[in-house]
Amino acid sequence: MENPNPSPPSGAYPETEDKLRLEIIKKLATAFEKTPSIQSDLTSSGLWAFMWLADLESVRAYAEDLIAMSHNQRNNQNRSTTYFEILRTWARGRATRDGKRKEAESKKREPVPALDNPAPSKSPRLGKNVAPADPTSGQKSLRSTPTTPGSATPATPETPSPEPIEYNRSPAISDEAKKRDSQTCVITHFKTGNQGAQICASSLGMAGQDQYDVFWQTLADFWPNDQLAKWESAIQGPNRAETVENYLTMSPDTHALWGKGKFALKPLPGGDEHSMQVEFHWLPLVDGGTGRKHLRRPPANTVGLDASSDGSRLFNAADQHCITSGEVITFTTEDPDKCPLPSYDLLEMQWVLNRLVALAGAAEEPDDEGTDIEESEEDDEVAEGEGWQSEH
Repeated sequence: MENPNPSPPSGAYPETEDKLRLEIIKKLATAFEKTPSIQSDLTSSGLWAFMWLADLESVRAYAEDLIAMSHNQRNNQNRSTTYFEILRTWARGRATRDGKRKEAESKKREPVPALDNPAPSKSPRLGKNVAPADPTSGQKSLRSTPTTPGSATPATPETPSPEPIEYNRSPAISDEAKKRDSQTCVITHFKTGNQGAQICASSLGMAGQDQYDVFWQTLADFWPNDQLAKWESAIQGPNRAETVENYLTMSPDTHALWGKGKFALKPLPGGDEHSMQVEFHWLPLVDGGTGRKHLRRPPANTVGLDASSDGSRLFNAADQHCITSGEVITFTTEDPDKCPLPSYDLLEMQWVLNRLVALAGAAEEPDDEGTDIEESEEDDEVAEGEGWQSEH
């Protein structure tokens, strides 16, 4: 059962209030201003978002590397769209599709197209703490040894990239998650026509595809290896992302808002195998996409929001209260062995990446194909009163 957070509401971006982070960002902004080809603190929206939200020690090391670079290298990193593109990779994988369920639930996903720029610049810091893949093994490391910033990784004819992997969703796994959640939306408590919502898209577990290798390589610039190992292992086990731990039960509109990065769930420590708590936060979306942002200017850490950036609201069906930022929600299971709780690590990854997507303006309208959604057979019966309301 949900309980309004009795403590003062917290914002979605508490990292922006860290004084050490502010000092690090000021130093990097000064370096950009002194770079002849930049001469301002403007940088890509993706890099701006990562600098304000990523792991503090990694941000410090990354900033030191950029400051030590040549002017040309620093300019390349400042203008790189790689950071934005990997957030689009996350957003594309999680966006839901409006409309009817495809004819067969088991229809295979189409391979996700490669990025427009398949050879993004990579931070030199990867080489400091990530061991390269064994060149004789024929296997490709998710976080491989980087090239000089702004340069392309040459093709290796001897070890061709594997064929794109098509991936099936498992209705049985989704059904187990719904059983765990009593067929009820975990956010709104709505009980009709609910869906199995993946925390992390199945496609992000497909190692060997260039787009997703770049995704993990770029995250390695901003989080320590032990943290990334937790996230990767949670979706790259024998069943990849098709585990009960990677599913939450949501109403269609709640699922759609979550997939578009309108809100994020912050997992809270202190749970056990029978229950855990998350903190709900609406995310103010930033327009601009691949536009430039002033590095010195932090995102607004707004508190107490009761609606998404487009005016959509969610209501608790049990008592009709409007769900606001900072509200604590409890997830439970009666059988932790057969129907375990959602993965803390995957929820943590979602908390990080949904917020980055919102800040960088990387959310996008879903395509008709290639999205990770299970659509309810009862969608036609679901009216607007299912716990969601839009002002538009």
